[in-house]
Parts: sequence; C-alpha cells; structure tokens
Amino acid sequence: MDRKLAAILAADVVGYSTLMERDEAGTFERLRAGRKELFEPEIVRHHGHIFKLMGDGMLAEFGSVVDAVECSVSLQRGLSERNASLPAVEQILVRIGINLGEVIVDGDDRYGDGVNIAARLQQLAEPGGICISGKVAKEVDRKLAFAFEPMGEQRVKNIAEPVQAYRVLLDSAAAGKTLHARRQPRAWRFPVAAGVLFLALGLAAAWWQLWERPAQPAVPAGSEAADTRSSLVVLPFDNLSDDKEQEYLANGFTEDLTTELARVPGLFVVSHSAAFAYKDKDPKPEEIAAALGVRYLLKGSIRRVGDDMRINAHLIDSSTSGHLWAERFDGRWADVFALQDKVVGSIAGALQLRLVSVAPAARSGGTNSPEAYDVYLKGMDIYNRINTPEEFAQAVKHFQHAVQLDPDFGAAHAQLAWAYWDADIARAVVMGLTRAEAYDKVHETLKLAARHPSPGYYQLVAELMVREHNSDEAVTVLLKSVALDPSDTWNYLSLANALNFNGRPKEALSYLEAAARVDPISWMDYRHYQAGLAEFGQGKFEDAVHSIEKMDLESPTHGRNSMPCKFLFLPMGILGAPTRPRLPWKGLGRLLRKGYYGNQTN
Repeated sequence: MDRKLAAILAADVVGYSTLMERDEAGTFERLRAGRKELFEPEIVRHHGHIFKLMGDGMLAEFGSVVDAVECSVSLQRGLSERNASLPAVEQILVRIGINLGEVIVDGDDRYGDGVNIAARLQQLAEPGGICISGKVAKEVDRKLAFAFEPMGEQRVKNIAEPVQAYRVLLDSAAAGKTLHARRQPRAWRFPVAAGVLFLALGLAAAWWQLWERPAQPAVPAGSEAADTRSSLVVLPFDNLSDDKEQEYLANGFTEDLTTELARVPGLFVVSHSAAFAYKDKDPKPEEIAAALGVRYLLKGSIRRVGDDMRINAHLIDSSTSGHLWAERFDGRWADVFALQDKVVGSIAGALQLRLVSVAPAARSGGTNSPEAYDVYLKGMDIYNRINTPEEFAQAVKHFQHAVQLDPDFGAAHAQLAWAYWDADIARAVVMGLTRAEAYDKVHETLKLAARHPSPGYYQLVAELMVREHNSDEAVTVLLKSVALDPSDTWNYLSLANALNFNGRPKEALSYLEAAARVDPISWMDYRHYQAGLAEFGQGKFEDAVHSIEKMDLESPTHGRNSMPCKFLFLPMGILGAPTRPRLPWKGLGRLLRKGYYGNQTN
C-alpha cells in the first residue's frame, strides 16, 4: 500500500439539488463550462490534478500546499467574476476545503484521513469561501497575500480528534497575517438574583440545542450581488361571481398563481401574505410597488358560474402606471389547471422570460382533480381564518374530503398533517383525539403527503426534525421547499428556526432578511422571536431584547409564547435589564404560568 504526503482540495457546489430542480439543463451547462473553462485550467496551472469528479463537486491533489491555497483563491475569484453577470438564482457558489496530510495512493485515486478531513473542511466553509486546516495555515503563513482567521477546533464526522480550522480572508490588505480569534465578550456580570431566576427557569435546557452541535456547513441565503430579476406582486383577484361564497376560489387562485409564477426563472415574486394586505384596497400602483419593492403588479378577477369560468388579468408597470399586458381567459372549471398555466405563460411572455415545464402533479401539490382542488381551497380558506373550534373541525373535514377524492393529493395530506399537529399542540379535544393519537396521525399522514411533496410537507417534516435535534437535516429539507415555492415566507422563517437550533445564528438572520424581502409588510411575532434567538446567538444581547419585546406578548392567542418569554430573561439579565420600563411583566407572568401548550381545549 503506497502512501504519501499531499495537499488535498475538496470543492462542492452549494445548493446543487435546488439548482438542478429549478433548471436542470441550464445548471448542468453552467457547471460543465465552469469545470472546463475555470477549474481544470487553474488546477493544472497550479501543478495539481483532479482525481475524483462528482456531480456536485471534485477532489484535487497538489504537491505544494502553497499551490493548493493559491489555486483555491483563483477559483473563488474566477467564479465571482462569472457570477457577476448572472441572476442570483443561476449563480454557482462553491465551498472549498484544503488539508495537508498523508493519503493512500490507489492508482489514480486517493483515500485516507488526509482526503476525509479536506472534505469535512469544505463543509465548514461559507458559500464562496475557503476553509483550511491548521497544518495548511502553518505551512503557508506569511507566504501568501491573504489572511487566515481562526475558527477554533472543529469536531467533524468520522474523525476522532478535533481539527483546527481557519477561514481564508481574500483581502490583500491583510496579506501574510494570521488573525487572532475575535475577542470574546467580557465576562457576564449580572445580579445574583437574576442568575437564580435563570436556573429556576431552566433556560440552559431551553437553549442547549444552539450550542451542543459542532459547526455545520453554511447554506446560501442568496447572493449579495444586485438582484437583476424582474419583480412582481400578484394582488388578490376579485371575486365577480354572484355567489359571494366563491371568495375562497379567488383567494386560492391568487395564492396558487403566486406560487407558480415564483418558480419562473428570472422572476422574483413577493409572497401572497404581503399581497393580501391590499385586499379590498385600491392604492396607486407606484405606492404598492414602493412598499413591496417590486416593479410589476398583476391584478385580475375571476368569475365562476356553474362549471363556466372567466379570468381577467392585466399586468401593470409601476414605473409608468401603464398596462403592459391584459388578457381574458374563458374555460370550464374542469380546465382550471390549464387556465392557470395559460396565465403564467402569458405573463412570462410579456416579461420575456423562459418557462420551465412543470409536471402536472407538482402544480398544486399533487392533484389533477378539479373537484379535490375545489374542496381543498374551501378548507384552506377556513383554516387561514380559524376563530372557533367548530371552524377548525370544519376545515379538517374539507381536507379529509379532498384526499378521499384524490388519495395522491400531496398538499391536502400535508395540510391535514398540520391540522393533526395543531391538535397535538392545543386542539386534540376538538378532534376527539388524545394528544398521543393526534401525534401518531401526524406521522401517518406525512407518509401519504410524501408521495407528492409540497412546501407544507417539507415545513412540517423540518419542524419535527428540529424538535428531534436533527436540525442539519431540517436545513436540507427546507432548501427543497424553497425550490418548490421561493415566494413562501414560511420557508425562510423555518430555515431561520432550523439554523438557530443548529448553532448558525448569522445564517438564520440572513434567511430572516430573505423573509422580509418576500414579505416586507407582515412582521409576525414569529419573525421577532427568531431574530431574537439569532441576535442572542451572536452576542447581540440588546438587539435580542428589542426583537422579543416587539412581540405582542399580551395577546390572548399566544398560548405558545411562554418559550419566547422564558428566553427573554436571559439577554435581559446579562444586560441588567429587570429595570427596563417597557417590559409587559404582567403578560410575561401570565404566559409563564400558562405553559407552552396553552389551553388544551381551544
């Protein structure tokens, strides 16, 4: 068995599955061109060779560790230049890890810890970044025009001993330096009484998940490059039917049209939750565009009489307030999916965008049945405005009816699973189930929803994974959800939650920013809670307190908010904050006594 010392470079494409799901042919061509025009020439120029190619990455060997690091920097800078002319959704970001170690030589292949550690370091790198081992940093220190920032000891999978890791800083101003680790916050000093309170509340147990895991690979929250995509909001369609009970149809059609348009490459679409803030209102187009950060507005109406349908739609350019496109679509309810496709295709054509074909089963979470779709929309309309236990039970019956009409209706199964999850938390009595029975129903229904996954399916699966301390897998699952619906605010909020509980608060904040981009209006309490967790995780205690204080802690609907309340005491105590005047202490006390699960009967 031959062995030798070598510098190993491991490279991996960030979000490869998401890129392929969005545009398989285009992604493949960009990856192939990048390999042929950038990676292979640069690796050869730096006296290295590729010994393994994977669909989303590669491994290369170098005789000189200096060559390996210089090559990695050239690769990242070259990729940055190539990405500059591409929309954010088409950009290729790569993580690179480099290790110096002994490898086993087997023909053209290389094995051993020297290779494995390089692969693990690659996972620790940021998108577009480079992570090197301590051995590499020691060899190249003061020899190259970049700095190296310590990341500390990292425990990585299948390697017994912790690995010293360094981040390469591509800044010539710091040439030849190894930066010291960032200064830690000074020792916490707060009243003994506050410390006793923290122990009594068990805050360490509530927070342990954030710190018990080793560092994990970063995930892309979007490029920092300017977003050059066309931007659009789908405003709520008007219901022109004589039957006002058909309002659910106009609302559901608007929401699904938003989802389908959000999947068009080159088009940014804000969430339906942001759009519905303008329902039954008529501000000027330029006012809506400015508030939502978009250029184009889609307005329309839907009329259904029996089985006959008419859809009117027009596209407005807010920069001129002029109509860019307008069209009428007539058809039968049986043709509802074809009508949706026609609207999407016409808008894409008006904006000179290329459509990506979508399998029919994927359009509405896995149904081709207009009847099942109609029942599902009725259930969603009720579920989104639940005020009483009776309404909750009524919505559940609609979802159950929808899956009876189409057993493969993925979105309906997912929504039914969410209903059982809500029952497990607080509404089990309403459904005639014990909490344990409701929890079992969640898992049974998710298995059916997995046949045709929807964002709702992925979001609930991720929620369960986080609760089972498997937040790294939750991040992977949620990236699939983003690919299905980039306009869904809850995709980004769920990612922030998973990343917070994965010990990656900085990335969590970046996804909260993404949530604010798709919905700059509806700053729900859950956003403030996640922002507080992320800010606390970065040592920004004052910011964390401000974020949690923005929650409506006095609201009677917040039976689950005792956890945010308990968490709030920690940064407050660090800051000596029990004297803060703004705190709703009565509300905090009530919620702490109420407990996490709230009132089990309503």
